[in-house]
Amino acid sequence: MKRVPRIVDRSRAGRRTDGLFGFDPDPADAAESVADETRTYEIHTLGPSGSGKTVFTASLYHRMLIRRPEYSFYLKSDPTSSAYLNGVYNQIADTDEDWPIASQDVREWNFTTCLQSAAGDFEPLRFRFLDYPGGVLTNPRAAQDATVSGLVDRLRSANALFVLLDGQAMLALLQNEELGTRYLAFDIISSLEIAQQSRCPVQFVVTKWDLLDGHYSLEQLRQRLMLNENFRDLVRSKAEDTPATIRLFPVSSVGPGFAALTEYGEMRKSGRPLQPHNVELPLLAVLPDFLQFAYSEIQAREALLGDRGEPTGRAPKVSRQWQPLMQGMTETGIPWLRKAILARYPLLAPILPENLFRDVAKYAESLAQGQAARVRMGRQRYADDLMRRRQGITDELSALQLIQMQCEDRISGYEEAHPTSVLAGGTRRFSPEAVGRNGYAGP
Repeated sequence: MKRVPRIVDRSRAGRRTDGLFGFDPDPADAAESVADETRTYEIHTLGPSGSGKTVFTASLYHRMLIRRPEYSFYLKSDPTSSAYLNGVYNQIADTDEDWPIASQDVREWNFTTCLQSAAGDFEPLRFRFLDYPGGVLTNPRAAQDATVSGLVDRLRSANALFVLLDGQAMLALLQNEELGTRYLAFDIISSLEIAQQSRCPVQFVVTKWDLLDGHYSLEQLRQRLMLNENFRDLVRSKAEDTPATIRLFPVSSVGPGFAALTEYGEMRKSGRPLQPHNVELPLLAVLPDFLQFAYSEIQAREALLGDRGEPTGRAPKVSRQWQPLMQGMTETGIPWLRKAILARYPLLAPILPENLFRDVAKYAESLAQGQAARVRMGRQRYADDLMRRRQGITDELSALQLIQMQCEDRISGYEEAHPTSVLAGGTRRFSPEAVGRNGYAGP
């Protein structure tokens, strides 16, 4: 009999319980948790057992724990999390070791973005990963557990969902094998159910892309997935009901040639060095996708308040010509607009604390400036200019803005090169001026 998974919070060294957040709720921790909410983006990782969630997380962290030439920042975590994830990565790399065993616990990882400049080190935001074992959403005993049901409720208010698709199953799907058909019909249905019930951006992350690369294209996989009624209708309904972007990312946590699929369906290590491919893309997309999504939500709901003659507090009304949200809104007006919107639409409260609301309201302005500069300078010169700005950073806010601009530039560039990767929405198609005319304005 499968046991009900317990939560393991790797951000608290040596401490774990069966409580919802995985640590003892003493007063000191409560005060610390309030402080830790500053610009924290919560990402939930779903997928059947064997899809490679833990391996993907370890590879992502390994890729980003050192600042790479193309990025102004790197990631760090607490010592316990770092040791665990680095241990997983080393186990993968060692050809004499077996593959890591699939986790039976709900694991929580906290990553902090660090930007170093001449003025000092800045840590403007955090990413909190919740990694669900494959059976947590399909095990009947787990569904009846109060802890797990609380996690599912928490999952529905996430800032981003990563739904991992097992590349081995995707290969079987493209080859018209039963394994691929069963995977879409049974294994992934609970993940699609959660994605349907959430409002946030969704990323379908195809793991083990090294098995498909050179044999099939992302466009071929997309076409095959869209033939599946459940997958197709999920994408269609979310595109109609929310402004959330939906993406399809091909990633390989190990890289080409590191492992080969045997005739028995097992992955055997070849002895070649690890070369992770695209593992950071899902993380980089979180910022632009969420800011775009939340901006559209705010704009559409502010418009509804105005159309119904309801007061929006002391915040100035947005222009009837659907000017970007911050045009004509003072800094003091932002809290009042937030209060008015959340009073009528309380479901937005979990994803829009006041600090994030301010970032979202200013997003269109910075996005428009960045897009204009990229057109004027060209993509490569613009990217180089962003890197040069790192040494001039003097505070947390400017560090945050630089990270946002770099993430947007990287993801929009990927969209331009791989338009098939966007199933709905997308950074390059976002127009702040058009949100009021065409954006979602539902309940």
